[in-house]
Amino acid sequence: MPWHFEVLGDLSGVALVTANIGLVHMNTGDNPAALMHCNRALAINEDLGDRLGIANAMSNLGDVHGTAGNFQAALDHFNRALALLWKSKTEMARHMLRVAYWSPTFEWVRMRTP
Repeated sequence: MPWHFEVLGDLSGVALVTANIGLVHMNTGDNPAALMHCNRALAINEDLGDRLGIANAMSNLGDVHGTAGNFQAALDHFNRALALLWKSKTEMARHMLRVAYWSPTFEWVRMRTP
């Protein structure tokens, strides 16, 4: 639960758990709740200046929009995530790029977007 991280003052933890809650909502078909949680995770990561966290949140938002059939919004979020990862020179960013490149959702959205 995010409140454990809030009590500890760990905002990165809050963002991570909030994003995961958003993905659970996405997988149960509650896209409005998924978007709310993923956007909250994005805002926290932006406040922290965490580029990898922002990229992860953007990718999650791409997943939510893609499963809802909003393909252009999904592609926009995926592309923003990829751009952030490309600029980062860390090993984690390189790993996230490999995962994103082979993501079935990303490929599925790319095939459905003009």
